[in-house]
Amino acid sequence: MLGPVLAEEEWGGAASWSVVVAAFGVGSVVGDVGAYRLKVARPMALAAAALTVASCQAVIIGSGSSLALIAALGAVTGIAVSLFFVLWETALQTHIPAAALSRVSSYDYLPSAGLMPLGLVLAGPVSESLGYGPPCTP
Repeated sequence: MLGPVLAEEEWGGAASWSVVVAAFGVGSVVGDVGAYRLKVARPMALAAAALTVASCQAVIIGSGSSLALIAALGAVTGIAVSLFFVLWETALQTHIPAAALSRVSSYDYLPSAGLMPLGLVLAGPVSESLGYGPPCTP
């Protein structure tokens, strides 16, 4: 993840990164609590919208905006992530027969977790091509 690198180079260090991560965490809690009371006619449409918002997290962090704006938008993405997962897991448990739920869940989770190493392998070369690399030491 390049967030800590950006925090070190552009926002003043680890304390700034902790603000961004804490804001995301607070948003996640708000999203979970809000989802508990939420009643919507089309939950998967809302889940898709929430996932779209959540997918903007990397763009927000790398936007060059102020730390306060990045933290605030990070809280919004935290709400969106939590809302998506609550709606998605509820839909699976509602529409998939109990006998098949673990198999369907594993098919859902395998590509999500299985592709993470590929993303990590690509993060280094992509970040270097964008001008972010390891900090230079004298």
